[in-house]
Amino acid sequence: MEKLRVLVVEDSVSSQKTIQDILSPYADCDRALDGISAVGKFRDALLSNKPYDLVFMDITMPQMNGKTALSIIRGIEDQKGAKQTPVIMTTAVGDAMSKIEALHELKATSYLIKPVTKDALMKELSKLKILVIE
Repeated sequence: MEKLRVLVVEDSVSSQKTIQDILSPYADCDRALDGISAVGKFRDALLSNKPYDLVFMDITMPQMNGKTALSIIRGIEDQKGAKQTPVIMTTAVGDAMSKIEALHELKATSYLIKPVTKDALMKELSKLKILVIE
């Protein structure tokens, strides 16, 4: 099985490492500490014909938050005629309005509440048919 290419966008290095450790058997993970870096990495991967299979995007980050970064990423995909990459938003904020905004207005694929656990992450990837472990 070929490994997934995943971009983990998170201003907390420990949160980045948690997601990367969970996914390490199944994915090669690139990391970004803010939305600006994430947009650059995403654009470069798409232009080099090595697009990411999945993006984890924290909503609250310095310099450029996840909402703005996702909006720009969706614009890049539209401009290049690329299919939408699955994006799982991650946040410590679990209110219904934040979830609705992420999923509908921002076109996120899914939404996980931090701290992200292995069980929750694997269940979500299976539900989305991104990674199904037999």
